[in-house]
Amino acid sequence: MGQYNKAVLTTAGENLIARALAGEIKLNITKAKTSSYTYPSGTDFKSLTDMKEIKQAVADPTTTVYSDTMIQTRVLFSNEDVAFTYYINNVGLYVMDGTEEVLFCIVTAETPDEMPQYNGVASTSYIYNIQNVVQDAAELHITVNSSGTATIQDVLERVDATGGDISETVIETLDTIEDKYPVPVAGESVKRFFGKLITFMKNIKPLTSDSTFYVSVTGSDTTGDGSQFNPYATITRTLSAIPKNLNGFNCIISIDAGLYDESVKISDFKNGKIQLEPSGSITISDLTVSNSYVFINSGTMSTGWIYVINRGMFDLYSAAIINVTAYRTYGGHNISIMADFASNIYMSGTVVLSGNTDIAVVSVNNSRVYLGNIRGSGLATGFLANTGGTISHASNNIVATKLYETVNGGIINKSSGVIAGTLDREVNYYVSNTGSDTTGDGSITKPFRTIQHTIDVVPKNLGGYAATINISSGVYEEDVYVLGFTGGSLNLYSDTKDTQANTCKVRSITMSKFGTGYLRVNGFNFTTTSREAIVVTGCNGVHIRCCQITGATSTWTGAQVNESFCNFSVCKVANRNHGVSYSNSTGVSMDWDAGSTGNVVGISSFNGSRVAVIGSGQPIGTTDSQTGNGGTFVYNNGTQITGIITSGISCSWGGFYGGYVKDGVVGTSMVTISLQVSPTVALSAFNIYRIYGFPKPSIGNVCVQYSSQTVPANCYMENNGAIVFQPATNVPLPSGFLFSATYLTNT
Repeated sequence: MGQYNKAVLTTAGENLIARALAGEIKLNITKAKTSSYTYPSGTDFKSLTDMKEIKQAVADPTTTVYSDTMIQTRVLFSNEDVAFTYYINNVGLYVMDGTEEVLFCIVTAETPDEMPQYNGVASTSYIYNIQNVVQDAAELHITVNSSGTATIQDVLERVDATGGDISETVIETLDTIEDKYPVPVAGESVKRFFGKLITFMKNIKPLTSDSTFYVSVTGSDTTGDGSQFNPYATITRTLSAIPKNLNGFNCIISIDAGLYDESVKISDFKNGKIQLEPSGSITISDLTVSNSYVFINSGTMSTGWIYVINRGMFDLYSAAIINVTAYRTYGGHNISIMADFASNIYMSGTVVLSGNTDIAVVSVNNSRVYLGNIRGSGLATGFLANTGGTISHASNNIVATKLYETVNGGIINKSSGVIAGTLDREVNYYVSNTGSDTTGDGSITKPFRTIQHTIDVVPKNLGGYAATINISSGVYEEDVYVLGFTGGSLNLYSDTKDTQANTCKVRSITMSKFGTGYLRVNGFNFTTTSREAIVVTGCNGVHIRCCQITGATSTWTGAQVNESFCNFSVCKVANRNHGVSYSNSTGVSMDWDAGSTGNVVGISSFNGSRVAVIGSGQPIGTTDSQTGNGGTFVYNNGTQITGIITSGISCSWGGFYGGYVKDGVVGTSMVTISLQVSPTVALSAFNIYRIYGFPKPSIGNVCVQYSSQTVPANCYMENNGAIVFQPATNVPLPSGFLFSATYLTNT
């Protein structure tokens, strides 16, 4: 429970108390309100006339004389209308001063209570008893309102007043009540309360088999029992006869053709499906689905509007038709079809809209809507996706002034592509193996389950902001696709980013058409052996850091970069066809892990690519690097002059120091050799000794300069890239030689 400071009377409150004590007015505390605002230290609370960031208000709280010098106001706040969790930082009481409502007193929190968003099942309430000290409470003129919700304390006080013995009470009849929970209310009769209890017990008794109930305009809600030959008259009465726990079974409501003048609300049915089965064409006033799974398999239904909320699901199969003839007013707009609060609408059947000139379809608060065939005209807006909502359609025949609108991360998928919203702030999403793509919201306490789902809820236009997806360690059997983002930064970070921890495993990732902005991928191990592990195509700025590609395959490249700017740093790739391959791209390849070995080709640059290879290491393989069709490498010194190369050089008759450099890596380039050899065996006159592993000359044999006291008979390079040395005399140990040459090569 929270901890709160003593109530502070405002100046306006003190003035009203003085007037009430003088008999000029009756003190009427008209409202109690909550506020989430955190007032800064030093705030003059006495001067306040209203609170900031008001979240809830309760009318006519009960105020009584508590003692000779104190009055007490009791108020209950419930979360049944709370859409978003907030902290109760302040509670204020309000009074009427003439025709104006002013702040009477304010209670501030040391440790605030948290008011959670309503989950559609069980409500949360807080009761506050707010006491104010006055000069002479007994003489205070107070208006008392006795209405409101009774607390357990109220009930106990009333039982105590009668001596507490109710054992002989007889209840002659029970009221028929449709309330969800048996909560007592001040002033209600016992038979009404027990009527609630009977309804509650019936609701929690589970369904025991697939069941069918019948409804007909000629039926009766009084004498009918829902059977085929004795049907109910309304759908609402039929729903009241069905247990809330469907227990894994389906319940069919077979509805005869006709007009049913009722608002149908299907709410809180769990563990099964409700099937509406129109026999011909039926008409209802409107349809609401809340926290239930409802579907229509066939037939035709006309309804004023469709509203699916609180993780509800509504399916319209392809053989069914729905005519939506009016609208529901919400947030100042008239809406024909709406999904709210993580709900799903899937309508592959035909949907025909009429009677509305505002918005056809809305998906909001992480809901999803799919429409197979929808038509309507004369609308201001066709489809509105808001706050993570998604709308998809296959065949669209909506005519609207503005066909698509997206707000706060909403996404609209057309058959021809994606239209998405614009990010309006920096955002963080969270992913975990223990999360859920259905009930999660991407927060740190309610993460999503898959990386792909999280990427899909991020607006494609990043609006100049950064969207960061934080992924917990685990195995994600996903081929992740990042497509079509622009205008900001998208960061995919494991919880061990900046290290090669090998704890966050993903099959593969494909990044495509990332426009202006930057895409960062950090701290993953890509495990696929049946395709490229990393593919980058058409992206302007990608940085892959501290990632590993460890799935061994000599068939597939580790990382393929096409027509993009892409950097790799502190990564590892082993046992692939090409470790990293650039095509028509630019980028930086730096500081690869020493375990980046076993590849057929370490790193390649093709089709005009320009790759800067810098730092402490690069991927290596049977062939360390490869170029073609104008691809180039640029080295630490900013040119195409390599560092000293020793890889591949072998000398069976001595140890060597030095190597060669290449100036240019595409087409004809220049090789410069500077190699010092110390023989490990005595050399015999006119025997031939070779040193292997140099680039092949492009124009036959090449003269090699020789520096030693021994005069050679021959010293040259063969066209296979081997230095041939033939001494004219015996060469005893110890001895040494220096070979140098400059020549052209095409390899």
